[in-house]
Amino acid sequence: MSFRSLGLSSFLGRVTTCPEGSIADAGSTDIADCACMPGRYKLNGVCVMCAANTYKHEVGDSVCTTCPTDTLSLPGASSVDACLCDIGYGLTGDVGAANMCQQCSPGAYKDFVANAACLQCPQNSSSLTGASSSVGDCICLPGYSGGALDNNCKPCDMGLYKTTQHAECQQCPSFTTTEQLASDTLEHCVCVHGYTAATAGEACTACDPGLYKDFTGSISCLECPANSTSAQAATSLSNCVCEPGFTTDGSSCVTCASASYKTTTGNEACTPCPEHATSPPGAATLTACVCLPGYHGPGTACTACANDFYCPGDGATYACPANSSSPALSSLEDACTCDDGFAKEDDNLV
Repeated sequence: MSFRSLGLSSFLGRVTTCPEGSIADAGSTDIADCACMPGRYKLNGVCVMCAANTYKHEVGDSVCTTCPTDTLSLPGASSVDACLCDIGYGLTGDVGAANMCQQCSPGAYKDFVANAACLQCPQNSSSLTGASSSVGDCICLPGYSGGALDNNCKPCDMGLYKTTQHAECQQCPSFTTTEQLASDTLEHCVCVHGYTAATAGEACTACDPGLYKDFTGSISCLECPANSTSAQAATSLSNCVCEPGFTTDGSSCVTCASASYKTTTGNEACTPCPEHATSPPGAATLTACVCLPGYHGPGTACTACANDFYCPGDGATYACPANSSSPALSSLEDACTCDDGFAKEDDNLV
């Protein structure tokens, strides 16, 4: 008879199965030889599964071993390899070592249970504390704004800044800007052209008239060149223009010549005094123009000195002494000469 047709009825009652969850070596002859399988331990005479976060790798009735710190396992774990680093913790040592898992450092996170390293936050973002368990813990770094979740942290534009206390980029105070992108502190806001402050971060004030500033920064304004001035908050050397009484020669402000004047601030040419009038160099008003000797009246309308009068150039006209006469345009009393038959007393004539 072949073994295939051999019946098993003759073995009934002679072979006993170990209780559930236990196993015995080949050739065992007693139920006492049955021991708990890996992943189980004996409790009240029954082999039950190791609890979650514990394991047992050997056959036997001993209790299960607790997984290393900051690891998790499912019930019935039969190896330390089943102890996996918790969320927020990454594998940094040998599996099974007491400190195999360490919390993710700031700037990293881990949102799954596994013996794997932590993940770095998206570019230009960071988590603020250790053991971050979600990419949602990653926020844009100071100086950057947007959404870390969609990897869209962008640098703050010029004139904006963002600190750790702000969710979005903030506008610099009035009359200030930043000198670079991604500014992360209010102190990066410095005065714009035409404004100054004693130190960075202070309120900026406009450069006074006669000063200018053509660069960004909290530095003192510069003085306009000699004989020139500027309006308040001037932003360039070209804003410095000649003062009244001065005009430009193309490179600097020079004094208006005699017989001319300039009443305005600017680089215009000086204006000649009216006909028959003159002025001292650097005249800044029309009234500085006075009539030439031989003429009288206001400098705006000089009239020729008439016969028998003399005009010294002080605007007035003076009559010649009695019994004397002078030609027109006379400027001195000496131009008055005695009429026929008369002589000056000091000529000793009779």
